[in-house]
Amino acid sequence: MSIFKRTQRKYVKKAYRVKNWREYEAGLRDRGSLTVWVSLTDGKLVNWDAPRPRVLIPPRKGAQLASGPASSRQRNRNIAARVRLGKRKWHTESGYSKRSKVETTFYRYKAILGSAMRARGLVAQRVEARIGGKILNTMTALGMPDSEMIG
Repeated sequence: MSIFKRTQRKYVKKAYRVKNWREYEAGLRDRGSLTVWVSLTDGKLVNWDAPRPRVLIPPRKGAQLASGPASSRQRNRNIAARVRLGKRKWHTESGYSKRSKVETTFYRYKAILGSAMRARGLVAQRVEARIGGKILNTMTALGMPDSEMIG
């Protein structure tokens, strides 16, 4: 018997099965291998510029439309869209849910590589950040499960 009432569990957790378990496990073991890091490095970094993010502030529950300055137009659009689409769909369609993914990525970066930059100059810090991103992407690519939903 569950200790949760029916209303407390809105979403049922789905079960998944990993189809490539042998490769996935080998990839996880190889993450620490120096051979993998040397063989995957191409010796140069490609210039990469990320697009500027849009600032989205989610309206609070029960937010009312504002009248007045032009600065509240975006807020009014967000409120109207959230009412029209619903909270969950608005998060997905507006791109607001990407914020959570970005926060998780920065947490991983800081937990694995440290919270402070080691380089002193701005140019060197940019290179350090790119190398850190390459390290995280390589670690992720080495051990990704290929899973499918069961039941």
